[in-house]
Amino acid sequence: RYVAAVQRGRKEWSAKEVVAHLIGGERDTHNWIASLVGGDEMIVFANNVDIRVKATAAVFKSVPALVDELKRVQAETVTMVAALPLEFVAHKGSYVRMGRGLLETFHLRNHIAQIRAAVQLAEG
Repeated sequence: RYVAAVQRGRKEWSAKEVVAHLIGGERDTHNWIASLVGGDEMIVFANNVDIRVKATAAVFKSVPALVDELKRVQAETVTMVAALPLEFVAHKGSYVRMGRGLLETFHLRNHIAQIRAAVQLAEG
């Protein structure tokens, strides 16, 4: 199952909101990993919905707090992958699909450029 939620017609995010979006994506990745390991692959990436992004950005009052949270959720992803059950790893199709999904770095690189642009715009 695949469910994608995208807020259409949204304005550009601030640098803080982009980091909040990345946190949501990492949290969604945890659900995806768990569903793959559980044998019922479900992809739900709802990290583009403005209310979710804005809520995360609001709860973490500063950029350093957001960056710390991003590092924590990324560490959680690494810990989940390190603990994959051997039965799952033996199922090469799902294991390789997970690996490919986790190793795609273009998403993060694109957002780093977006953060830089937002900071430059804010600095005038």
